[in-house]
Amino acid sequence: MKLISKSKYITEIQFPKYKGRQKYMITTSGSKVDLGDEFAAYDEQVQNLCNELNYKGMIHVTIDEKELKAGETQRKPLPHVDGRFMNGGWGHTGGGGWNHYCNELPIKRMAIAVASSVARCKVFHGIFKGVPSEQGDCSHLSDQLGEGEIVPKNQWHLLSPDCVHESMPMEKDCERSFIRVAFENQPIAI
Repeated sequence: MKLISKSKYITEIQFPKYKGRQKYMITTSGSKVDLGDEFAAYDEQVQNLCNELNYKGMIHVTIDEKELKAGETQRKPLPHVDGRFMNGGWGHTGGGGWNHYCNELPIKRMAIAVASSVARCKVFHGIFKGVPSEQGDCSHLSDQLGEGEIVPKNQWHLLSPDCVHESMPMEKDCERSFIRVAFENQPIAI
């Protein structure tokens, strides 16, 4: 299996004031983003992203504001790919599994956009041979990955469904805001 791992800069993001908000997968429309009252401070920034991409379909937004100590990671610390939305589930939930054997299916594979207030996400570009684990882990491909590239803070970056990426340990104690937007299907060129 080939993993086509790529990403690109889309636009800037202005993070709202940190409040320790966390929510996994808020589903809304890219044509009129509504994340609900508790997360409304993110509506405009997510709408700006969708407008930049001219994306009007359904999106799934994860917001993770967290206090971190030096050496901790906010998200998954090893090279990995995020799951595919298959059989009504995302990632390893909902009975869908990661389903990486269906690499050639053009539907229900989600590109994602990520942004954070502290630059601790690394992406790896290239075509890598191998199969991620059921949880998406790609650390067994580390001999192919190279050094990777750090995603700058306060920027939206679009990642292909097979983009290998990892969360890096914090260099110092901080409050970090992270957001991920998953796009149903993949009508977006990366």
